[in-house]
Amino acid sequence: MSEYTIPVYTYASMGEKALSYCKEVPVENMGYNKLVNERDEVAILISPGFGSGWYTSNGGRYPNKEMEKLIKDSRVIRYAFDESYRANFESIDSFFENEIGLSDLYFGGFDNVVVEFVPKHIAFRITEYDGAEGIEYFNPDLFMMP
Repeated sequence: MSEYTIPVYTYASMGEKALSYCKEVPVENMGYNKLVNERDEVAILISPGFGSGWYTSNGGRYPNKEMEKLIKDSRVIRYAFDESYRANFESIDSFFENEIGLSDLYFGGFDNVVVEFVPKHIAFRITEYDGAEGIEYFNPDLFMMP
C-alpha cells in the first residue's frame, strides 16, 4: 500500500449525527463553508448508487469551482440529511436557486447521496461509472514526468 492510498470513511448510515462532529470552515474566495471533521478531513457528497451521479450529472466531469458547491457546500450537505433544515425551503429547486445560486440542475442521484470524508491536502476527483460515483485520489506513482 502506497502512502497515497487513503481510506475513505462513509457516514451514510450516521447522516445528521456525523455532521454534528464537523466544524464549518470558510472556502476562500467562494462565499460558502465546507464541513471539516476532527481528523481534518473534508465532507463531500457523492451518489454511489447506479443510475445517475449527483455531481457528475451536473457538470462535475469537467470540474469548476462553482459546481464544487454541489459536493462541498455545508448547506447542501445539511439539506441532504437534515429534514428540519430542508423544511425551511419550498422545494429543492428553490433551495438550490435561492440559497446556493445554482439553477437548472438535474436532481437524479441526490436522493441517494452519502457523506464521505476526504483528506484535506490530497487532490481527488469524482469518478463515475454507470451513474455510480466514487472518489479517486491523486497518486503520483501512476503518473509520468516529462
